[in-house]
Amino acid sequence: MDETSNKTEMLAKYRKFYLIYDNVFRALENLVFWKDAQNPRLALVRSVSKKSRLSVLDFCCGTGNGALAVAAVSGEVVGIDLSPHMLSNADKKMRKRGIRNVTFREMDAARMEFDDESFDLATVSFGLHEMELDLMLRVLKETTRVLKKGGELLIVDYGREEGWLEPVFSIYLKISYPKHVLEFLDYDWKSILTGAGFRLEGIERYRISQLVSATKDE
Repeated sequence: MDETSNKTEMLAKYRKFYLIYDNVFRALENLVFWKDAQNPRLALVRSVSKKSRLSVLDFCCGTGNGALAVAAVSGEVVGIDLSPHMLSNADKKMRKRGIRNVTFREMDAARMEFDDESFDLATVSFGLHEMELDLMLRVLKETTRVLKKGGELLIVDYGREEGWLEPVFSIYLKISYPKHVLEFLDYDWKSILTGAGFRLEGIERYRISQLVSATKDE
């Protein structure tokens, strides 16, 4: 699948799904991440909270769950996404909660409308697995461009699972996603991030997920 087709497919998916997205994924996360220690989103917020008040880019932000959580422990946050439908939900939540340090913008993460070195930190939560590998690499290279020297990247996304949950998780991915999502679980993050201009700092494992941290090479 080429880049245009991949993006068209994602837009069509979320055009149909945006009204129930938060309810469905809140239920799934409550089921899977019922212990805080198993929740990669909380790990992401903890990681950001250890840093000074940074300017943050949350790309592929969807309905804004990651951006709004990070906003509580950071400086200005900009969330971008291809889907205007998902962003409409994000904007409603932001206004309802009275959060003032977040801006949401409709934007292609592979062609960001930001100057070079605009942000201290970039985050993405459960967005990269949706992309074919070639598109994901374009997005990561574009992220490198808009990060300041020494800027950090934090990725929350699916990861390999062991034990009783592994076959259940595999079946869920097979019936819910295209083939490349299963391949995503076996990506060599050190090689991928090095090719995009990052240095891998570490990978923390959580329930069916992982938190990957990297720093922009100087």
